[in-house]
Amino acid sequence: MKRRFPCMFLSVVLAGGLLAGCGGQKTGTVPEKEQAGTQKAAAEAASQAAPEGASDEITVWTSLTQEEIDNYVEDFNAVNPDIKVNAVVFPTDTYMTKLEAALRSGTGAPDVFLAEIRDLGKLKGSDLIEDLSGEPYGAAELMDDFIPYVAELCKDDDGHIIGLSYQSCPGGFWYYKPLAKEYLGTDDPEEVQKLLPDWDSIAAIGEEVYEKSGGEVYLMDSPASVVAPILGTRPGAYVQDGKMLELSYFRNVMETALKIREHHGDAMLDAWDATWASCFYGNNKFILFGQPSWGLHYCVKANTPADAADTDNTWGFIQAPAAYQDGGTWLSMYSGSQHKEAAWTFIKTITADEDYLLRYVERTGDMVGYKPAIEKVIADGFRDPFTGDQNIYQAMYDAAMEIKPLSMTKYDIAIENSFKNDKLKLALTGEMSIDEAMQAFADDMQTQFPELTIE
Repeated sequence: MKRRFPCMFLSVVLAGGLLAGCGGQKTGTVPEKEQAGTQKAAAEAASQAAPEGASDEITVWTSLTQEEIDNYVEDFNAVNPDIKVNAVVFPTDTYMTKLEAALRSGTGAPDVFLAEIRDLGKLKGSDLIEDLSGEPYGAAELMDDFIPYVAELCKDDDGHIIGLSYQSCPGGFWYYKPLAKEYLGTDDPEEVQKLLPDWDSIAAIGEEVYEKSGGEVYLMDSPASVVAPILGTRPGAYVQDGKMLELSYFRNVMETALKIREHHGDAMLDAWDATWASCFYGNNKFILFGQPSWGLHYCVKANTPADAADTDNTWGFIQAPAAYQDGGTWLSMYSGSQHKEAAWTFIKTITADEDYLLRYVERTGDMVGYKPAIEKVIADGFRDPFTGDQNIYQAMYDAAMEIKPLSMTKYDIAIENSFKNDKLKLALTGEMSIDEAMQAFADDMQTQFPELTIE
């Protein structure tokens, strides 16, 4: 059975923040003035959908779309019918501000909240999040059943488990098979993988594709497909012991992106804008784009008409030059919750209940982080129509198992915004030299974070 998400342009999503699904988490963009009404409607809808005779009740905050969280709650209640879940949806651009304020004041705070991994990093080290490691939760006993990098990112710097994730988000390259066949000579995943083992090969083949197509087709979509995999394999956290990651590493990323651009290797698109989104169906101008496991669902399918009849076996997945992860949604419990038993049941079910996760995969095709569910999906012979006979779940499982976990910090979002969304663009367009862009980046970081050593 084909399962598609509604066709949409995703530029508004990134205008408000990261596509967390995107991390797999699609995000809502409800205007501030409509927020109260949206929250009231969400609570009323949850109340109406709640099972009769529910013995406990929790409130869950999220920036997922209303449709997504409603699906989560429906599937949860299919497994746990005795807990009523009031899900409240916030617009992405105000979500973390309002969440932190509620958690710190304790007024109207949720029992459970969902957060993209970078956002969760901003709350690490606080006493606002319940430690789920030991009794009565016992989350530590579940860790061996999660993808190793996912298990590691569930912990704060002291090893306390502060959240669990239902996803794993191994990054790689999604490629459009018709164009790969025409310009690379093959659309077989193993053969395409051999052609693109490193960034030098990618630059060279990018030049070949550009010349062969007369400048009409590019190997890659945008600089984001270069930057994310390299930053995702950085040698350590962005900030450790008061020192930011060496500027030389960021310079290498910038130089690599510029090399790809000089070889006509990317289509010079802005990832997530309307022009970029239009290139996934009927207007394909690039062969591949770099995104995690959720890229198929939140990029390709989200921008393919629901009635399209020519999508079977049109996309494939290969690993990037190095294994990396990007995004993912975590569920955490407010330490002041008065409904901790029910809150834990919700968190554990969404992230580590095989029956629930199999429902989730059947509905979305997304990659989960709980190994028993992954292995059951693979054993059952899961295939996605868009990727044909490729054992896509096995391919993503293999990629996920190679990922080195990188600790998230409260600085990550600001660092990436300054580097990727500002200074890198100025260097790629020639408005700044690499030296000038790197100096501007260093100055910006020192201004924002005077407490850090930056060198």
